Amino acid sequence: MTMKHALIPICLFVVACHAGDRPKAKTQADPAPTVDTLQTPPSDGGLSETLEKFNALRIDSILPVGESIDGATRFLVKGAGKADVSSKTMLSKLIRTKDDDEEKLVSCVMFRKIQKDVPFEAELLHVPSAGTILIYDTFDINAKKSDKTKTDFILVSKRDMKLRMIRRNDFQIMTLPMATGKNPGDKKKEGDKRTPEGVFSVYAIHDASGWDYDFKDGKGRIKGTYGKYFIRFKEHYHIGIHGTHLPETVGSRATEGCVRLRNEDLERIVPMISRSKTLIAVTPAIEDLKQ
Repeated sequence: MTMKHALIPICLFVVACHAGDRPKAKTQADPAPTVDTLQTPPSDGGLSETLEKFNALRIDSILPVGESIDGATRFLVKGAGKADVSSKTMLSKLIRTKDDDEEKLVSCVMFRKIQKDVPFEAELLHVPSAGTILIYDTFDINAKKSDKTKTDFILVSKRDMKLRMIRRNDFQIMTLPMATGKNPGDKKKEGDKRTPEGVFSVYAIHDASGWDYDFKDGKGRIKGTYGKYFIRFKEHYHIGIHGTHLPETVGSRATEGCVRLRNEDLERIVPMISRSKTLIAVTPAIEDLKQ
């Protein structure tokens, strides 16, 4: 090997040594995240805490879906059952949360089956003015077009004397004033002048335009007392949603036990009701729960 060739490895060695001695370049640290980039889950307004007080659900997450409409907000809720709960179940309870100064009545209406220790995902509609939480299956995009034009739920709230038409596919809500039974509490027997509470089905929609009724006030039988229609409850044959010849009573406790609407409002909702699909939830006020 010539001297020229011998120097090549030595030079490479020296260069390598100097390279090893050279101070390493400082790597630029990632910038600290700003407040704007921090992802924090939106608050559920205490719904998780409220639902867990019913001892039927374990809530893992509640996320808002869309905007508030008519004071009601829709959420996507995930969790698991702490007990078996059937569909068409209503749970009502006086609840005090950590942010409340006093107890509030909350009704949780289940339109879907929940099984103990089985995870579930559902939609939740919170209607604060009615003190009501509705939990139901997410909308089926494969549902028939004719079904999508009908109302899924009718929420009858004794708390604020409002009837709400709720359609889960497009979250349409129509809110109407109504009247309920003269006496507070859940219906126990025929003639007790109480409106039944719970979840009910529609048995039939009758043409009531020729019906009459005697209020036992000495005026005899009066025609037009039910308006044009009578929406009969399947589980309470003598109870229904109907019109009235006394529209001034709407908004109060004034009936023999039925739900009373103004005639024009009754005629607006009838085309939105399906006998096979629409369910009716009647939720109480505090005075009803104390009976």
